[in-house]
Amino acid sequence: LVMNRTYATVSQICVLDSMQAFPVLEELHLAGNGIVKICDEDFLLGLTSLKFLDLSGNHISKWSCVNKLSRLPKLESLNVASNPLQDISYDTTLEPLPFRTLKFLNLDNIEVGIEQLEILNHF
Repeated sequence: LVMNRTYATVSQICVLDSMQAFPVLEELHLAGNGIVKICDEDFLLGLTSLKFLDLSGNHISKWSCVNKLSRLPKLESLNVASNPLQDISYDTTLEPLPFRTLKFLNLDNIEVGIEQLEILNHF
């Protein structure tokens, strides 16, 4: 499903999801929609088959929102490039580790230092 630059909100997508419109959806493109956060747990519940998620070019600034996407059980590819992410953090004592199925993570053009990227070694 490609919804780039449609300015669809997470709430609108959740309405579609509550109608079970995405039971086997594997790809979701939401680039350039002005999305600030995806911390709504309901958004994640119906996307159990999702393998690819493109959130590039939005306004997501908190890694805690991105980290919640690790609850998507089949997510293999995540694009959060060109978001104003300023902090990558994760409590490394928690189990299970996040993003166990992730194979590709695009962090191009984000505002974090190289030292913060070291946390990704725990994923």
